[in-house]
Amino acid sequence: MLSRRLARNFSQVLQSPELKTPTFDKDVGAIRRSEVTYYRDLPYDIHGAHALPPLPERKVVSSFYESKNMSEQFLMNKFYNLFATFNMSLASKDYDTLKNIAEERFADKAIAARGKDSSELTWEESSDGACYLFDSLFQQGVYADRSKNDANIHYLMFTGFEGEGIRYYRHKYFEDQQAGYISWMADSESSFNKHKYTKFMAQRDRSMVLRCFGIFQNTGNFFENGAISNKFENEYSGNHIAVFENQLDSPPELSLIDLTHEEWYNHHTINHSGWKIVDIDNFMGGNLFFSEMYDREEFKKTVGKHIE
Repeated sequence: MLSRRLARNFSQVLQSPELKTPTFDKDVGAIRRSEVTYYRDLPYDIHGAHALPPLPERKVVSSFYESKNMSEQFLMNKFYNLFATFNMSLASKDYDTLKNIAEERFADKAIAARGKDSSELTWEESSDGACYLFDSLFQQGVYADRSKNDANIHYLMFTGFEGEGIRYYRHKYFEDQQAGYISWMADSESSFNKHKYTKFMAQRDRSMVLRCFGIFQNTGNFFENGAISNKFENEYSGNHIAVFENQLDSPPELSLIDLTHEEWYNHHTINHSGWKIVDIDNFMGGNLFFSEMYDREEFKKTVGKHIE
């Protein structure tokens, strides 16, 4: 069991060699094949993904599910509807629905690809398909809305608690670099407000996103003129991997005083109408949380100048 202090403030106590600057590493569950061929450049692998077995139960996530009376079947029903609706909307060019159910960057990329294709498509469900939950992880320190996060170079990624179900993105602001970041922001924004900035950083550090990975087996396919496209190969597995996220509502800060870390996670609330589909078949490379991607040299040119 982690200490109560750890639940109160990860930022002050995590001192581990496992902390590293996030790069283009993919999240757990992202497809890592070197070659993926997409159907008409849409997020749908014509080879199909491997049927990966579910990962072992993650204690903190399982406890959260139990506290909310959330079963795997309940989640997969929700995820299947999102997966099917996404593909149907993409085929029919119902972009309003796409934007409503998909993460913004994922929706924009999929819409751009579909807009270049004038073919008449449908996506039809199968009567004998199956789906299951492959993995679930809490993602702390970032928002599901990527525009509210900083570039990758501003974070350290801690994976020491992934076995329990927690991945923590620790902003370098909390690495005794508050003064440097405040100086950088003050130089960058004429209307900079120090109080609002420090409050926002603390709130984002406690932000929690639930990220889930689903496997969909023979649940449907794209059709052209009433027939399944011949672009799907004979070795087509029929399997697809999709990623889903939900921005959880954090409990009041004062509730952290007497809670264990597991109790603190369980005090978060979830709005099931807030689920978004964020990637299919690694189309987005896992769809990392960062607003932008830079290398270390870029960090040195920006906030690095204020931290000597």
